[in-house]
Amino acid sequence: MSFRLLLDIVRARFFLILLTFAVTVAVAGFFTFTEPKRYVGSTSLVLNLEKDTPFESVAISSQQSSSYLATQLDIIRSQKVAMKVVEQQKLDTEPAWREYYAASSDGVVPIKPWIAAQIMANVSAEPLPNSSRVVNISYKALAPTDAAKMANAYAQAYIATALELTVEPARRNAAWFDEQLKGMRQRLESARTRMSEMQSEKGIVALDEKLGAETSRLDDISRNLVEAQMATASARSRQLGVNHPDYRAAVQREGALMAALNAQKRNILQLQRQRDELDTLAREVQTEQDNYAATLQSYYRTAMESRFTQTNIAVLSPAFPPAKPSSPNVPLNMIGAIVLGLFLGMVAAVIAEMASPRERSVRVQRRFVGEPLSDVTPYAA
Repeated sequence: MSFRLLLDIVRARFFLILLTFAVTVAVAGFFTFTEPKRYVGSTSLVLNLEKDTPFESVAISSQQSSSYLATQLDIIRSQKVAMKVVEQQKLDTEPAWREYYAASSDGVVPIKPWIAAQIMANVSAEPLPNSSRVVNISYKALAPTDAAKMANAYAQAYIATALELTVEPARRNAAWFDEQLKGMRQRLESARTRMSEMQSEKGIVALDEKLGAETSRLDDISRNLVEAQMATASARSRQLGVNHPDYRAAVQREGALMAALNAQKRNILQLQRQRDELDTLAREVQTEQDNYAATLQSYYRTAMESRFTQTNIAVLSPAFPPAKPSSPNVPLNMIGAIVLGLFLGMVAAVIAEMASPRERSVRVQRRFVGEPLSDVTPYAA
């Protein structure tokens, strides 16, 4: 379609274009000026990407910062944070929210989750441009004070939730370690009791010294036995009779020393068995004590983590009641309505010309009808 033909259509359908334009602008103006004003309160938070707690030894790397930030944004938009806002602000007890719940809810969903869903629809969280550490939380409300109040409440609820997510695993671990320590303490006390009972029952106080003394005594008996055996051999070499006093004394002394040697060996073997049992119990006590000490150290560490009250999130700038509403944007809406009205007017004019072309020129008739009418006198173009 040529520009001149378009001008012809505009001249012919000027009032239709004007009417369409006026209706569009009027409708847009009506909805713009009757739409409730909405205000947006915004608060900024800065995230410390080094460590969540001072107990961690590894900081968050630059490669993990984007995923960490995305996770924090998901936490902000989660129902857990919204429920915490409802509970902290006691929104379920406010008459306005209760009336809104009674009028808009079917009563199937409890009031707290329902209010949480409503406020989740009005909150947004986005990182600031060119920043990987600053997050902006915005809340849209009908009153400027409510917008600022809810934005700040959302920020505090998010900080509390992030702290809970960090501390709650430590609390569970501390409770688990506490249960384990009870059983380990019982096993350690039982091992110590068995060791003490054995020492008391066997009369073992200084087992190593006693075993050394008995070993020395065994050596003395062995030496005396050798001497007795030599004396017996000497008596035999002298060809004394079996009833000779010297021979009988030598044989009796050798037999007595042999019996004493065997008895001493049995005594030492018994002491060694007691020593092995005592060593086993001592190793058991030491193992239980080492395990108990290591578990106790882990328990103290997790107990400190479970009582940690600091977080790596800080409020950079709190929200204040906005001076101007964010919506409706009157200049933008009216400019859009003017552009849309002109466009719709031109579309309506073209459709009307195609449906019912007027007698203006052969060019127009050929364009919209297909063949010129013979009784039409073209006007000068």
